[in-house]
Amino acid sequence: MKRRSSLPTLRLAHGRAVLIALSTCVGLCGGSLAGQQRKSDKGVPRYQITGVAVSAKDGSVIPRCHLAAQVAGGRSPGFGGASIQTDADDQGRFALDVPSDGTWSVVASARGYRRQEFDEHDGFFTGVVLTRTSPSYDLVFRVAPDGVIRGTVTDEAGEPVRGAQVRLFTVHPEARATDQSPLLSREFGQTDDLGQYEFAELAPGEYEVEVQAHPWYAVQRPSGPSAAADAPSDPSLDVVYPVTWYPGVDDDTAAEVLTMHSGEVRQADMRLRPLASAHLLIPIPNGVPTGRGGGRGQPVVSQVMPDGSLRNIFAPGQASSSGMFDIGGLQPGTYQVSRVPGGDSNDSGGPTSIVHVGAGGSTTEVTAAASEVNVTIAVDGGTSVDASEIRLRDTSTGRVLGDGSFGGPRGGPEGRGGGPRANQPGGRRPQGGQDAGGRGQDQRGRGRRRGAGESKEATLSAPPGEYEVVVPGGTNAFLTGLVATGAQAKGRVITIREGAPHLLIHLASGLAKVTGTAKVGSNLSVGAMVLLVPATLGDPSSLTIVRRDQSNTDGGFRMDDVIPGQYILLAIEHGWEVKWTDPATLAPYLLRGVPVDLASSPAAHPVIQAVSP
Repeated sequence: MKRRSSLPTLRLAHGRAVLIALSTCVGLCGGSLAGQQRKSDKGVPRYQITGVAVSAKDGSVIPRCHLAAQVAGGRSPGFGGASIQTDADDQGRFALDVPSDGTWSVVASARGYRRQEFDEHDGFFTGVVLTRTSPSYDLVFRVAPDGVIRGTVTDEAGEPVRGAQVRLFTVHPEARATDQSPLLSREFGQTDDLGQYEFAELAPGEYEVEVQAHPWYAVQRPSGPSAAADAPSDPSLDVVYPVTWYPGVDDDTAAEVLTMHSGEVRQADMRLRPLASAHLLIPIPNGVPTGRGGGRGQPVVSQVMPDGSLRNIFAPGQASSSGMFDIGGLQPGTYQVSRVPGGDSNDSGGPTSIVHVGAGGSTTEVTAAASEVNVTIAVDGGTSVDASEIRLRDTSTGRVLGDGSFGGPRGGPEGRGGGPRANQPGGRRPQGGQDAGGRGQDQRGRGRRRGAGESKEATLSAPPGEYEVVVPGGTNAFLTGLVATGAQAKGRVITIREGAPHLLIHLASGLAKVTGTAKVGSNLSVGAMVLLVPATLGDPSSLTIVRRDQSNTDGGFRMDDVIPGQYILLAIEHGWEVKWTDPATLAPYLLRGVPVDLASSPAAHPVIQAVSP
């Protein structure tokens, strides 16, 4: 039972005097509590991020802009997790009261403005650093308005093409100076009845546009010795539209890069022109039942796209009397062919080949010579990495072998991407997995592990070609060397031709870390691009990679999981337009950089002077 106060039960003749006394007591008690509260508040700083949101295009204020703050290194604001949120007033002014010190990620969004972090560049941002001695920070948040790419797709007669598949790629800056495909698929779309498409909410950056469509009048013409009986009367109908890149080329290396600035709208129209379709002739294994138009014995054909992904080909195959499957309706490009095993096999899948189809109208026969070869991988160095965790990335397609996944350049500590690290405080945005396989994917591969104390081996099936060896992230391991038997090895890249090559991968433990401060004279350098460049830049046998970061409001930067070696560290004020992937462009800046030895020491804490672009 709740205890009751005895004051209301007092019966006194002089009630007025009692009320005055009670009022005095309450006032004194209240004043005492207020004093205690003020004393407590005085001991704890009020942490606050204030500022104004303006358009990055013309500097006009953004009324009612939505803002959120979250400790950097956690999940991004707006994608789960606790965050502090507010809306700016009619003059774009805002105040975010945050509960503690630390490095805070601040994001803004409004109608016509995509969600973006403070001073965002290439997946990096400037973290707002609050401390007990500097508990507040006032900033000008320049929010980039949405960009738009739109266009119309027409056929050879100038008529709109409805239902065409349109794909938007971002040009991945981390892969420009590497052997990987620099394209990263961003968005898909489809043309409407007028042949029109649109990609909105685009950040400033570089993009390419690709279109795929099928002529409505096309009819597949069989190829090979038995083609005459089944061929259509007009062979000119056996045509395809090649994959077309803006401004209308069928070679992705000749595509025009659309450089988008804040709020820019670009028109990207394309006209499709047909060409004679190519055919693949694939041997039918003995004992495989076939039927006209294909059947369960038909091989699976997929086109390897520029970002390494696979696009299934639904063209029906025809079994010829010469014992071949005829897969028609193909355009020039690279294809993966998965053949079924023989009829007496208990295996669930047959051999896989990578085939390069040449000019339109050609017929390519898939032979055993084009099949995959078995690559045996062994690992030494005393790390926790198993051979089955090693991945091979095709340098021409970006395709990743070893986990069944396909993808473009992804930046882990051992990948050549070198992009922003996931879940790291101080201006790095979570971006994908740390290794070629990616987070949450099957890491078992096809390997087998032997007993304790013995070498670890695994076997991968790989078509002939050039591959980069990728070590999984999150293991504190890095590549120190390759020894190849039956293949060529240079740096972290191997070239496989035929036979049964053997790879011995030397690993070591102990990745390094660089933390420091960038300054301009005696002032802090905020939002600078920080580069950690290997001293062996440009050497194809080098095992180290370029790393980047962006300085925070306290000038601080941090790079974790760095491969030990000799580096040059530099910061470039307002340097996000500098083509850092070009060694010739970077050379003058390196002369003003600071040497960093991470081979003999696992950590470095330099203070560097930022240079002007």
